[in-house]
Amino acid sequence: MKARRLVAFDSLAGLSVGIASLILYPFIAGLHNWSTEFTLFIALTNAAYGCYSGILSLVYRKTTRGLLPFVVFLVIANSAWTGHCLTQIFYLSSTSNWTGLGHLLLEAVFVGVLAFEEAVVVLPALRKDTAA
Repeated sequence: MKARRLVAFDSLAGLSVGIASLILYPFIAGLHNWSTEFTLFIALTNAAYGCYSGILSLVYRKTTRGLLPFVVFLVIANSAWTGHCLTQIFYLSSTSNWTGLGHLLLEAVFVGVLAFEEAVVVLPALRKDTAA
C-alpha cells in the first residue's frame, strides 16, 4: 500500500508543479531571471513526468504485473533529473538569482529523495509481488 501511495504522490507532485509552472511561466521566468525557453522546458518536463508516473499509478492500482521495468525507469528518470537540476545550478550561477538557484536545489533534493524512496520501497514491493 505504501508503494502505491508513493507512486501516486510522485505523479501528483509532478503534475501539480508542471501545470502550475505552465500557467505561471512568465512570472517564474522573471522571478528567477530564467529564459522563457528554460522555464517552459522545466514546466513541460515536470508535467510529462507527472503523466508518466500517473499512468504507472493507475496501472499499479489494478496489477503489478510487468511494472518492474517501468518503475526502474522512473527511478532512473528521477535520478537523472536530480543531476540535471544540480548541473543547471552550476551553469546558471552567473545569470540566475538566488530564488532560481534555490528553486533548482529544492527540486533536486525533492526528486532525489523520491528516487531513493522509490528504489527502497516500490522496487522491493514489486519484486515481492512478482515472486509470489
